[in-house]
Amino acid sequence: MNSEAFKFDCPICGQRVSATTDLVGSVASCPSCDASIEIESPDTEELPTPPPLPTVRPDHYLLLVGAEQRGPYALSQLRTMWRSGSITADSLYWQEGFEEWAPISRISDLLDPPAPAVHPPALPRTTKQQAVVKTYTGSQSEATTAFQRDAAKMAAQGYVPTSQTWTPGEYGCGSFLVALLLCVVVIGILVFIYMLIVKPPGTLTVNYEFRGN
Repeated sequence: MNSEAFKFDCPICGQRVSATTDLVGSVASCPSCDASIEIESPDTEELPTPPPLPTVRPDHYLLLVGAEQRGPYALSQLRTMWRSGSITADSLYWQEGFEEWAPISRISDLLDPPAPAVHPPALPRTTKQQAVVKTYTGSQSEATTAFQRDAAKMAAQGYVPTSQTWTPGEYGCGSFLVALLLCVVVIGILVFIYMLIVKPPGTLTVNYEFRGN
């Protein structure tokens, strides 16, 4: 009769002990606690040790389903079975170099890797106004200086001036009538002369068009 290897636990220290079926009924010493142990027939539910098949690559795995050995499977195949529930943390697997079957929970981090980082969507670009109108007040030289200073800032935003209009300041008819009525006194004459010499602030109107940065 062929002799088959099996393993059993020492009843004294729990150490795993190796034996063969032709030694059943004999007494052996535990290699750990040196206790005398009677070798009994192996448990019929003892898990078989998978043979070191040369066809099983180091990156492939065997599965034990009931008493049936299945595989070999690549890691990607195990992932699919893990996520579908075909195998669980208690399922047993084996790969080259193992002496015994092991619970697949040992490699659960490989079967269920972390989800990829989710990056927030990019914010939509703000739509620029295609045309902007700006006004600058004061004397013509003051308004021109203000416009030149502001034009540099607008250019940094992608706007360029396309047209400009200067409107001189004028006193209304009511102001002249009041000055004329006051001419009967000295102060009225001075006010009238001032209005003829000094003009009120004018307005420089500039149209800007967006041309892009």
